[in-house]
Amino acid sequence: MSARNASERAYEYVQHRILDGTYAMGSKLVEDRLAREAGVSRTPIREALRRLAADGLVVVEPHCGARVASIARSELLEIYSLRAALESQVAARACLHMDYATLDKLEGLAEDMERLAGEGNGQELSAESVRCLIDLNGEFHGLLVERARSPWHAKSLFKLLQIPLMYRTIGMYTPQELARSQGHHREIIAAFVARDPEWAASTMRSHILAARATLLRAFGDRKRGDDLHAELGRVADPPLGHTDGLSWAEEDEPPTYGFPSVLPSGARSRSTGRAHDEGSRLRSLRRPERSAHRRASRAVARRR
Repeated sequence: MSARNASERAYEYVQHRILDGTYAMGSKLVEDRLAREAGVSRTPIREALRRLAADGLVVVEPHCGARVASIARSELLEIYSLRAALESQVAARACLHMDYATLDKLEGLAEDMERLAGEGNGQELSAESVRCLIDLNGEFHGLLVERARSPWHAKSLFKLLQIPLMYRTIGMYTPQELARSQGHHREIIAAFVARDPEWAASTMRSHILAARATLLRAFGDRKRGDDLHAELGRVADPPLGHTDGLSWAEEDEPPTYGFPSVLPSGARSRSTGRAHDEGSRLRSLRRPERSAHRRASRAVARRR
């Protein structure tokens, strides 16, 4: 095994076990033991710990060794405020660059998450179901970052998205909170189908802030919103519907990206159920039939 491969293997091994909860926050990371478990020497482990320290997952203290990073409550809440601002921008940008292939992937991920969430039948999910949900949710959000085509957003969100994994926040959700989260995913997809970046951004913001509310409940915090803002400081809302300084309203022609320009009212409704029904129906149409669907949709809009 080359030195580069050994270093990558060590990094991925320790990172994965931090994020899946094997190594709990605050626990000591012993180089000898990690080397034996990963099947590498101590040198790649040492390099991996330095990289993970730069990622914010590990703290290396002189004469004390390395330990899994912990995070203060105020920092955790601030991370969610930053996520709400950045990921809503990502959702708006992803809407502008959305294609059918990615839309199909998002639909499939949403269906898989709903299936897993329903396995609990209103009871606590198994550890394996939680792990699968975490992976699927990460893939869903990762696809949006990819479609946003913004290296700056991707780099900024890299560290922020690892923190919820360390806390395994999905495991804290009640059945009602989990259903709400899955509903947000469906509404985000519906916003993409409707080609509406403002809708996508506002739903994503609600999605992240609802996750923050779950954390507050899980940690027994009943502070009012005003108190929370006073503690964190307000994070400015992102400019919705804009990307690279250019909105659709400023363009000569709005980009189509293969999506219909006008959909029946159900597709643009903020009601998750109705929006999902329209989005799923559109996705099920064969491509040759989509033009007819678009013509019919425009006719409906003109009659209004």
